[in-house]
Amino acid sequence: MQRRLGVKIFQLEHTWSASAEGAHYVSVMDIGARPRRLAPLNRWLTGRAMPVALCEAWVKHNVEEVGQLPFLLAALSGERAVAR
Repeated sequence: MQRRLGVKIFQLEHTWSASAEGAHYVSVMDIGARPRRLAPLNRWLTGRAMPVALCEAWVKHNVEEVGQLPFLLAALSGERAVAR
């Protein structure tokens, strides 16, 4: 979480839960301030804080990183990773 002048402007959350296939993973990135009076600032920031190319790079990185987790966790636990 990141704050500016006491106002939350950035937050990244990862949520894991069990699913029929093994695990369900959701990643949410919140950019911008919640107070209504800061709406003009949010509009100004749109596209500047996270331009499209950066968003696409972040999504790719996130997919690659999460894709490595079965192998990392297996290595840490001493078991063999199961490819899906």
